[in-house]
Amino acid sequence: MKRIYNIIPASGLIVLLFLSLAHFSHKHSEVSAQTGSITFGMAGDYAAGTQFHNTITGMKNAGLNFVVATGDFAYSSGSTATTWDNYVLSTLGSTFPFELIAGNHDAGYLSNFTNLLPNRISTMSTDSLSKYAEQYYFDYPVTNPLIRIILLGPNESPLNYTYGQGTANYNWVSSAIDGARSANIPWVAVGMHKNCITSGTKSCEIGTAVFNLFINKHVDLILQAHDHTYQRSYPLRNATSDPVNASGCSLVTTSFNSACVNTSVGNTYPSSAGTTLVIDGAGGQSLYSNDQTSQNSFFAAKSFSSYGFTKFTVTATQITASFINNSVGGFTDSFTINKSSSGSPTSTPIPSQTPIPTSVSTPTPSRTPTPTTPAVLTPTPTTNPNPIYSFSDFKTAMQNYIVSTDSQYYPVDGKINMMDGVYILKHLTTQGLSPTPTVSLSFQPTAPYYATFYYQWYKNQATDGGYSYWSDHSNNPPNTWFSYYLPDPNPAVFDPASELYSNNDYNNFKWQAGKMKEAKIEVTISSWFGPGTREDVAFNNILNSFMGRVDNPYPKLRWSMYYENEGFADPSTTTIFNDLTYIQTRYAISPYYLKINNKPVIFVYSDANDAALMTQRWKDANTQMGNSFYIVLKVFSGFAGDPNQPDSWHQYAPAGRSGSHLPYSYFVSPGFWLDDGSAERLARNPTDFENAVKAMVSANAMWKLVETWNEWGEGTSVEPGDQVKLNSTTGKEELDPAGYLFKNTYIDILTRNLPPLE
Repeated sequence: MKRIYNIIPASGLIVLLFLSLAHFSHKHSEVSAQTGSITFGMAGDYAAGTQFHNTITGMKNAGLNFVVATGDFAYSSGSTATTWDNYVLSTLGSTFPFELIAGNHDAGYLSNFTNLLPNRISTMSTDSLSKYAEQYYFDYPVTNPLIRIILLGPNESPLNYTYGQGTANYNWVSSAIDGARSANIPWVAVGMHKNCITSGTKSCEIGTAVFNLFINKHVDLILQAHDHTYQRSYPLRNATSDPVNASGCSLVTTSFNSACVNTSVGNTYPSSAGTTLVIDGAGGQSLYSNDQTSQNSFFAAKSFSSYGFTKFTVTATQITASFINNSVGGFTDSFTINKSSSGSPTSTPIPSQTPIPTSVSTPTPSRTPTPTTPAVLTPTPTTNPNPIYSFSDFKTAMQNYIVSTDSQYYPVDGKINMMDGVYILKHLTTQGLSPTPTVSLSFQPTAPYYATFYYQWYKNQATDGGYSYWSDHSNNPPNTWFSYYLPDPNPAVFDPASELYSNNDYNNFKWQAGKMKEAKIEVTISSWFGPGTREDVAFNNILNSFMGRVDNPYPKLRWSMYYENEGFADPSTTTIFNDLTYIQTRYAISPYYLKINNKPVIFVYSDANDAALMTQRWKDANTQMGNSFYIVLKVFSGFAGDPNQPDSWHQYAPAGRSGSHLPYSYFVSPGFWLDDGSAERLARNPTDFENAVKAMVSANAMWKLVETWNEWGEGTSVEPGDQVKLNSTTGKEELDPAGYLFKNTYIDILTRNLPPLE
């Protein structure tokens, strides 16, 4: 499908932009035909006992496309959380979409769950108020979606999302519902952990305002847990959603009002009958037995003694649902909602006495927007030399209406204006940018992450006017250089002058990116020593120029940083904060930067001599940043018991063939031979390396690390290369016929054993 936007720059010239929508695949296969059907499961309150195991096993046997887990997972922030995650992964599969929304027992330590069970559905919302497991929505399947599922966390301390009428979060929900209707998505469901009406033990903890917003907007399903029971309501309605039949119900509250329910229907009814509430807190934790008789009449079916989950099958015209009991012959319930002949309900306005402000901070994008032609602008350009990263950035922002009419370029305020578009159109040729991107700029890989460490300290005469790193240890390139090996980008020749490459050479980048794609590497962790360093200059070239070019062979490659200074000094909290601010404003805005739960990821190298102080500094600095970064620290003795836990951990130790700190990281190394005259510390052995790679692939680790891609001075590189030796007569390095000419050996091993790219 193509979209056309009219852009009028200051000169009055009308430029037509033809923007193609790009979809991308995930490790889990998503169905894509609205004429078919999808199936998903829902439950909450699992704990970690036998009934939890039975529920997850039942989900596995039900043939589901995904699961919505409505909070209260393991009831633990420690080792049980990892055990719980691993049971889900081992039963349902490492790429199965097990979509989380926080409960009151999870909200304080969500990363214990999201690290191993991240979002795996590619249509997750990306607006500024969306955050995985806290407040977000997704459409399923990708193409011609059948349902939008909106997940939120009302009053889950310490997340503190509130949904009073007219608040930003309330308006976000309203816009998300309206956006689904505008996009002609047949069904809308909202899900959360806590309740409002229930015949169990709980009170209205989410608030009547947002609960009635669901009914006002005529969502089809409300999915909850929290009460450790199964309950299914009659269709709910109020005077806003059904003014003819529910005029006597101004609001649905905990006090039963017969005008608020449609009891005339059986177990099969039209969608126009009202909104159906399903509470399934029977995932495995001890069940509740209390029966609030004052609210019984809201519910068509309920059970206080049955464990299980609810299965939903969705087509364009029907939802069928069944409670799947963990015990054969136990309580069951099923119901069917048929799409009313009038089609999806239109967007219902908020009651006039408290209208939604016209300036909603995070509007839900329509799938087929037709923006009006903006006024002619004459902005004053900023001094930013790189107004926008690529035509793809411009396209994505336009599609999502991230548009401003000020003079600030995109990297300044994160919004597009017309001059950004004019800039891109004028510089397509000179910057090598693509007007027809084939990869969505919102793409991010999902766990487990296959990553490699990358070094950007290389310069050469042809590109930079002199050598860097190759010349270390008193070497004189291209005659001698700092490595027992020579990179081999051109197998047909032995040419140190060209093969001693520069990271600032785009042709070298294309060679490396192509090899990373061939090796199925998803993430590159790039060495960084601070603002203005040679590594910083090279990283800027890659992220803000090379990745956006039309002939980049691997636009899905994502980049992170390896913060090296922690390993060579003890940077203060202020220094770390300043560096994070620099990274956030210069690099993290890029769509090519790796993000987890919308947080840019940064790895930290350390010597572990001040381990406890180091973790405290990084926690304090990230707190000052509003916890906006996803921090991955290097392990040390006793790291698991440190009170200042980061988001994740890794190990960097390429002098060993492999090593693991599960469930965080697993690394492999091809060899280690530092060019300092010492003996080879870890001999290159392809068989041993391949066995290590196979073990890494099968391991339950979030980070699967190849150490390294191109650390030539230490001899740990997997990119193609050959062993060399010094000819004492000529004083020059030359190929060593008796040495190891490994060429593409290690790339081939990775290609054979790593899973397909997303």
